Amino acid sequence: MSGTTVSSHGFDIGRGRGYSMEQVDRYLAELSAERDASWARAGELTVVLGEMEGDLGRLRARVEAVGPQTYESLSSRAGSLLAVVEEEAGAVREQARADGDEEVRAAQRAGEELQEQAREEGRQRREAAEEEAAGIIGRAQEQADGLLDEARREADRVRGEAESTMEETRRNAARTVREQEENHRRRKEEADRGIAAREAKVTAAVEETDSRADRTLAETRAYLADTEEQARHRQEDAEAQADELLAQARLKADRTTRESEREQREHDERCEEINMHLAHVRTSLAALTGRVVEV
Repeated sequence: MSGTTVSSHGFDIGRGRGYSMEQVDRYLAELSAERDASWARAGELTVVLGEMEGDLGRLRARVEAVGPQTYESLSSRAGSLLAVVEEEAGAVREQARADGDEEVRAAQRAGEELQEQAREEGRQRREAAEEEAAGIIGRAQEQADGLLDEARREADRVRGEAESTMEETRRNAARTVREQEENHRRRKEEADRGIAAREAKVTAAVEETDSRADRTLAETRAYLADTEEQARHRQEDAEAQADELLAQARLKADRTTRESEREQREHDERCEEINMHLAHVRTSLAALTGRVVEV
């Protein structure tokens, strides 16, 4: 079956689409042309009526200009005949005048009837066209309302998807921050344990050095008379070694501290990048949805 029907005015009606706008425009153009033709015909009749009235006026003027003729010099018989002729001529003139007046009135009535008929036809066609146009506008408004409702539903769906995406992004960002904080905490604990182990090792080394120095000092005292200079040198060597070990331990501790601080800065920079990304997402969603989205 065909998907279109035909209205009372011959318009094709598509399923769910309303009248064909091309046919509606063509129908309105035909109505306008017929209306203009009716008014033009009425105008022509008015012009013809005016011309007829002008001709009748000119004829009347010519008859009145002739005036009555007198023939006093004629014989009585000729005068009688002239009187009869003048009487008949007067009757003919009166009849012609009456006939002319009747023709003028008939032409006026015909012109008025045609004008009234043209006005009535124009009014009827105008009312029909206005009614048809109102129907077309109503159906177009219904279609526009339907499209607007569909667009609103689509906007709500897109907004809902955007909010869901935003919520998922927020959860992922929070999880990433927690994971980075946990990694930083573990690294810091490992660094603290390493520093403590190194400090303990250094302390043990220092204690061992001190013990060895004490033993050396005791031995030196036993041989003080012989080896005082040698004992002093050994003591100095032991102290230098202890200082070197302490310096190395402090250097390692400082390096570990700087590494920890660098990792902390990298973590802070990563958090700042995430916050900037969330701000960009929030701005983009605000531009798409027309409202501020809390992140």
